[in-house]
Amino acid sequence: MELRQLRYFREVVRLGSFRRAAERLLITQPALTKSIRALEEELGVQLLERRANGVITTQFGDILVNCADSVAVDIVRATAEIESLSGKSAGVVRVGGMTTVMQWILPGVVKDLVVSNPDFRIVSTISLLSDVVNQIAEGEIDVGLCTLFPWHRSDAIVGERLLRDEICVVGDRNHPLVRKGVVPIGDLLEYRWVLPGEGDGWRRRLFEIYREAQLPDPRVAIETGSAALMARLVEGTQMLSFLPRRLIAADDVFRGLRVIETRFDWPEFEVFLAYRKAGALLPSTRLFIEALRGFAGNAALQKHRPGAMVALRRV
Repeated sequence: MELRQLRYFREVVRLGSFRRAAERLLITQPALTKSIRALEEELGVQLLERRANGVITTQFGDILVNCADSVAVDIVRATAEIESLSGKSAGVVRVGGMTTVMQWILPGVVKDLVVSNPDFRIVSTISLLSDVVNQIAEGEIDVGLCTLFPWHRSDAIVGERLLRDEICVVGDRNHPLVRKGVVPIGDLLEYRWVLPGEGDGWRRRLFEIYREAQLPDPRVAIETGSAALMARLVEGTQMLSFLPRRLIAADDVFRGLRVIETRFDWPEFEVFLAYRKAGALLPSTRLFIEALRGFAGNAALQKHRPGAMVALRRV
């Protein structure tokens, strides 16, 4: 099997047509057909099925296209890494994650890393949790920082627990509930909420808690996926929201907020480092991952301090 054959096969699958793939690849259609046929003969199975409306993969083709995609991603990344080592370009790591996690962890990791590695470059993107997992699986990013709820787990990625925290209700520093000790959840019904969208797992859990207590749903005033915007919206009002407890203390963006103590049955807030299971970790990616693990290790040193964050063992 040749890399050229895999490239041809991927293009036929992507475009759903031998003719369009041949035009894109700048080869004749008979030459493309011959290459795919040789690949099928080598494997002893039919990979593609011609239909009136185009070409589709067989069950064997589905397997090969997934592997071909992984190989293509690894080749691109390996080429970039070779260019980096040969001095032709800087090492690049593509990092994606949820807003809250990225603004909490990334600044503490990348500053020293970039200073100590002048040719190192990091490209970061902010995405929803489900998008981050898909981007890792498809090779669009190298490393993800996210919270992996069970419904977002994927066989295509590896997750390492880095840190854990707890979710808590927050309000403005002068909110009337801040100094009332532990507040019954029914007392929160008087106030409206600034929450992430309906797809957010923590929001769903908040609504489940109220329904389990046979109470009305929380009243949503504003929806936003940005933790920083949420903080600005809550400040100076009597609206409520929720955040990881240690994030509030770690980031000045949230200095105007305070925890409102409740007895909500929240799941633990676990921060995961995630990367693709298939393919090799390139040197720049390994360097970044080690920096993340070092960040988690430093947090673990504080575990005996009151209210400190705890690092979990890697799995």
